[in-house]
Amino acid sequence: MTRDEFHKQFPKLKQNYTPNIDVSKHIAQLTLLMTIGPSGVGKSAVMKQLDYTYVPSDTTRLQTESEIDGMDYIFRQDYDQIFSEIQNGQFVQFVIGPAGEFYGTKDSSYPSFGIATMAVVAKEVKNFRKLGFGQTISAFITPQSFEEWMRRFDNYRSLTPEKRERRLVEGGQSLALSLSDSDTHFILNDEIDDAVRQIQKLVAGESDVERENTARRAAREMLDGIN
Repeated sequence: MTRDEFHKQFPKLKQNYTPNIDVSKHIAQLTLLMTIGPSGVGKSAVMKQLDYTYVPSDTTRLQTESEIDGMDYIFRQDYDQIFSEIQNGQFVQFVIGPAGEFYGTKDSSYPSFGIATMAVVAKEVKNFRKLGFGQTISAFITPQSFEEWMRRFDNYRSLTPEKRERRLVEGGQSLALSLSDSDTHFILNDEIDDAVRQIQKLVAGESDVERENTARRAAREMLDGIN
């Protein structure tokens, strides 16, 4: 099956998709920590410091030099096999991204029990909440200011002007959606250790009100800065 053939079949696959019964029973025992935020806020750096199982997505996009197959993502081009796995209900969820590449998380990538974490785009958060996890927690990661975000964002030197603009547009959408969602918590990533502790408290059912309010103000400033 070619990429184009897969894309033609995808809308029907997506519309009728339901995970199989074993997948549904499995995820009902898990807590899913969703980390949200635009490029440059430090989602990956924070997740690497958390003592929770990171769930890599299967993807058909190309691997970059800095990425490790099986850890950052599971890189695939076997469209026939992906198609078969979808038909068998082996994925928890899947989408076609803005650039036309497949992204999905298979049941086998999640831990047997406990807490799993993964980066989730803001527009998919509400869909993840409906998938049947035992619990979902939404954590939007933000630096302390618009200026700090731009400084970190500028480290993506390999981005073309077009891709940079696209990521900023996506960042604005992510900020707007998350700020309007009362169930999303805001994590201040000024220092990674402090951000990690704030998330650990959140997972334990506690809230650092001062840090969360500071992070929410920074998110509003970031949104204003790109509008």
